[in-house]
Amino acid sequence: MEPDSGAERQDVVGKFTKAVSQQKFLKMALYGAAGSGKTLTSLLFAEGLAAISKKRIAYVDKGLEYPLNLITGWLAADRLESLEPGSQSTAEVLRLVRQVNRCLEAAPRLWQRSIMEDRYSTDWYKAGGRPMIIGQWVSHCQNASLTAVADLAASGATTDQAYSDLLAELKGTDVETILRVHRGELDGEPNLLNNGSFESTEGTEGEKPSGPGWTSEGTPPGWGTWKIDAGKGRLYLDAGKAHSGTLSAALEGGDCTCYIATVPVEAKKHYVAWAYAWAEKASSDRKTTLEVRWQDEKGKWFNGGLNTSVETRHPGRWERLVSPVAAPEGAARAVVLLVVYDMPEGERAWFDDAAFVAVP
Repeated sequence: MEPDSGAERQDVVGKFTKAVSQQKFLKMALYGAAGSGKTLTSLLFAEGLAAISKKRIAYVDKGLEYPLNLITGWLAADRLESLEPGSQSTAEVLRLVRQVNRCLEAAPRLWQRSIMEDRYSTDWYKAGGRPMIIGQWVSHCQNASLTAVADLAASGATTDQAYSDLLAELKGTDVETILRVHRGELDGEPNLLNNGSFESTEGTEGEKPSGPGWTSEGTPPGWGTWKIDAGKGRLYLDAGKAHSGTLSAALEGGDCTCYIATVPVEAKKHYVAWAYAWAEKASSDRKTTLEVRWQDEKGKWFNGGLNTSVETRHPGRWERLVSPVAAPEGAARAVVLLVVYDMPEGERAWFDDAAFVAVP
């Protein structure tokens, strides 16, 4: 197409008229990755509009409490993970651990206030938005705190009063629950999962999982399975590798493939899930995870913002994945998932000795 002549362009320009306001309000939306500056940009817009209109701009920050808490916790956890053992003072490590755990403790409350009770929040947000991201955040914060506390213990800081004070502060928190699990203190509690050891091949009593697309491929009683692509991935019981006993639940290949079990829960009660996992490989785009989600009485997914996800970090060996949870108001069942993501054909992962117990 030939470019217009200057005269033609002038004719077109002459047809434009000065814009006339037809609306009372300016409405816009900003999209971008987390941390890209959406909030700051919005406030800069408001500042500019205030200068032009010579009027004050009101903004509602109620809905920001929850995401700002996520950002604060993530950055503090990042800082903790970047520290080399012994490279920082005990006081700095303890400060960051406290900050991360304040964010973990505040998250459910801020979720309720900023999202669930905000009449302007959409159903998409109230259903959890992107629940996988929230699960990753929880896992990131918990792992950073747990590793830092363990590193302090290994360095001999357990004799410091400040360390003792921190452990006292962590009492009743998710991090303390994880520590208790790793110390074996909850091993004797009743396991609410049916056949968490995968050893039973006969019928088991209790609730059996069911849901859209859930099958029984490769599973013993008490478990179901699901694949995002029915033609990819294989699930089977493996007698060649087990953490204990003779059998484990194996997964080979698949874009998103998982074992599923459901457990009746009491709202607001604290539980902890764990499972031993062996992944041949692990990377940012190739995950082997233990996840906990929720269903209401009708079996519908419930409140995804409270989902949790913890992934393997040490491939080539058995690793205990631990996920403390509190059943949200309105949830009737916990859904425990043993998942692999983006696993190439021929690659494998195994799960064994899964448990879901009430925290005493």
